[in-house]
Amino acid sequence: MTKASDDSIRFDLYLKNRQLKELELVLRNIAALPDKEQREWIENNADIIHQGFDNFVDDSNNVLQRVSFDSETLELSEDLVVSLRDVLNLVQSLTSEPKQQLVS
Repeated sequence: MTKASDDSIRFDLYLKNRQLKELELVLRNIAALPDKEQREWIENNADIIHQGFDNFVDDSNNVLQRVSFDSETLELSEDLVVSLRDVLNLVQSLTSEPKQQLVS
């Protein structure tokens, strides 16, 4: 790979990591909403969240397939994969069916 190509991949990885951090912040703000507002927001936006996240994962996968083996690029790749996992867990916790409360 050329230096320009390596730089482009590093930039793409950096950009994806930054986008994920911003998405995570938005989702955490939604998670902090009062229950009623959170449920309404999720009901209105769950499909968009899932579709957008699926597209983001596909796009990130395309970037990861071009990764070279220098330490900076591998570190950015690892950060991206870990962040994807964390945000996916957050999306799933927000959009999953409400948990039944146990009655004692």
